[in-house]
Amino acid sequence: MNSSSFEKNLLAWYSTAKRDLPWRRTTDPYRILVSEMMLQQTQVDRVIPKYKAFLQSFPTVQDLANASAGKVIKLWSGLGYNRRAVKLQECVKTVVHKHQGTFPQTTPELQELPGIGPYTAAAIMAFAYNQPEIVIDTNIRRVFFRIFLGEGEKLEKLQETIAKNVSLENSRDYHNALMDFGATICTARVPKCESCVFAKECVSFKKYSKQEMEEMASRIFKTTQSKFEGSNRYYRSMVLKAVQKKEGITVRELKKLLPADKEAHLLVLQLVKDKLVVEKEGGIWLP
Repeated sequence: MNSSSFEKNLLAWYSTAKRDLPWRRTTDPYRILVSEMMLQQTQVDRVIPKYKAFLQSFPTVQDLANASAGKVIKLWSGLGYNRRAVKLQECVKTVVHKHQGTFPQTTPELQELPGIGPYTAAAIMAFAYNQPEIVIDTNIRRVFFRIFLGEGEKLEKLQETIAKNVSLENSRDYHNALMDFGATICTARVPKCESCVFAKECVSFKKYSKQEMEEMASRIFKTTQSKFEGSNRYYRSMVLKAVQKKEGITVRELKKLLPADKEAHLLVLQLVKDKLVVEKEGGIWLP
C-alpha cells in the first residue's frame, strides 16, 4: 500500500466518521495550545468541558497572561497534572511579552517557548498552520505500527514509516483522521478490525488475533497507566484541593486530612517548587 492510497482511504473514512471536537473548530494557535496541554495524559471526554470553561474565562493570550496564577490553577482543577497549567501560563506570558501576543510560525521558535516540546510544536504547526509536520501520539504510533509493520519489525523503523506517509497538503485533516482512527477503530484494546478500511492490507490483521494485537500494544506502547489512587500525585492533588477550598490552611490542618505516613510539609514543598502554592503568613495559599 503506497502513501497516496493510504491517505485517500483514510480521509474518505474521516469524512463520514470524524469526531466533532471543539478545538477542531479553530485554527487559533492559542486555542490549539490549550487543547494540546489539556489532552496530555487526559481523556478527551474529561477535557471538553474544561476546555470550554477555560476559554470562556481566558479567551485570548492576553487574558491568560494577565490572570492570577491561583485562578488559572482553580480552573484547571480536575484535569490532573496541574503543573501543565503553570507551564501554559508561562508560555503565553512569553508570547505576549516577547512576541507581541502573536505565536511564532516555525517549529524552532515554538520550541523556544516555555512548556512546548517537539510534539506540541508539531501539533501547533499541523493543526493551526496546516504545515506538514510529523505529529506522533500514541494512537498514530499504534495505527502505523499495526498496519505497516507488525511485531516482526523493530520499533526504530516506526519513525521512518510515518515520515514516508506524512501528508504534504492535508496535514490538519490527515493527523486528525489518524488520531480518530486510532481512538475509534484501531484501538489499543479490542481493535474493530471488522470495520477497518485497511484490513486487507494490514500486516497485523493478517498475522495476529485481536487479543495478540491488544497484548502487543500494551507491551510495546505501554498502554497501561500507573495507579493514581495512593500515589504521590494523588496526595499532592489532595493538598492542592484543600488549599483551593481554604486558602491560608496550615500544615497542621493538612496533616489531619492525610494518612499518618504522609508528610504534609514535604508535599507542600513539592507544590511550592512547582509554583502551584505559596507559603506566607503561616499558611498555604494559591499563587
